[in-house]
Amino acid sequence: TPERRVRGERFAASSYCVLDDDFARRQFGARPVGSLRVTAAHEFFHAIQFGYDFRADPWLLESTATWIEETFADRVNDNRRYLRYGTVRRPGVPLDDFANDRYAHYGTWAWWEYLTDRHGDGLVRTVWRQADTVGGAPDRHSVKALETVLDRHNGLARALTSYAVANLAPADTYPEGRRWPPARVGGVVTLDRSRRGASRQLRIDHLAARHVVFVPTRDLRGYRLRLTVEAPRQRATARVIVVRTDGRRARHAVHLDRRGDGTLTVRFDRRAVAQVVLTLVNTSTRYRCRRHTMFACGGWPRDDHPRVPVAARA
Repeated sequence: TPERRVRGERFAASSYCVLDDDFARRQFGARPVGSLRVTAAHEFFHAIQFGYDFRADPWLLESTATWIEETFADRVNDNRRYLRYGTVRRPGVPLDDFANDRYAHYGTWAWWEYLTDRHGDGLVRTVWRQADTVGGAPDRHSVKALETVLDRHNGLARALTSYAVANLAPADTYPEGRRWPPARVGGVVTLDRSRRGASRQLRIDHLAARHVVFVPTRDLRGYRLRLTVEAPRQRATARVIVVRTDGRRARHAVHLDRRGDGTLTVRFDRRAVAQVVLTLVNTSTRYRCRRHTMFACGGWPRDDHPRVPVAARA
């Protein structure tokens, strides 16, 4: 908990931690020393954060503190229980989601695991330095800080899209991914000769994703699948994963024009293709800040729930 504000600083504070003295297995479901280690790491990381900005966006506070558990006590895996609530299992949850009666912000530690596996653990510190309020530091809100750092690594939109795709098959991406839940699919559409076309109207929150699966029946031999997307202009990305019958995966980007429209045609022959997955990501980082919400900058996202028409035809 924060204790005393640092003299001359608005949002930096000293702090202290109080820890339970037994961590009983019957209460926490794990070896007491393991529960103690991850709790100590989590809470001590909050103490570190308070030296930067104790009023930082709550999702950033909690998701990075849960991530440090994995870095400090990798074998305990207490934080694995939260993956089903966060952005791994539930891609429709915004990255900056926080609520006292839900656990998404704890489960989103996987986002930092994904980034640091690629860019090193120092990335988390770099983001916090962008959010820092001390001594004339940038004092950016969480998503702006993240965006600033990822601009050096191909951008937030590309990272978030790759993250959403990776969560369809965690075992292929994360060291312990075989024990992780895969991303929930928003819909499965089966196409055959009598029904070779389908359309959907998808709604996706900011910094969130939706997955739609298209499955060919056995009578679709020699076919291709044409996918058409009409996404919000410059605030969305689309990816297609062709899952072959032998388990191999081919990834394709759907190139969206300035209006957000794009088309891609891929193989859809049932002898070779098990399914085609279309992933759509709302990459908007626009907010009306200081509206007393729990999202980034306490703001209302300006681009939630856009209607995204999707059409598929074999």
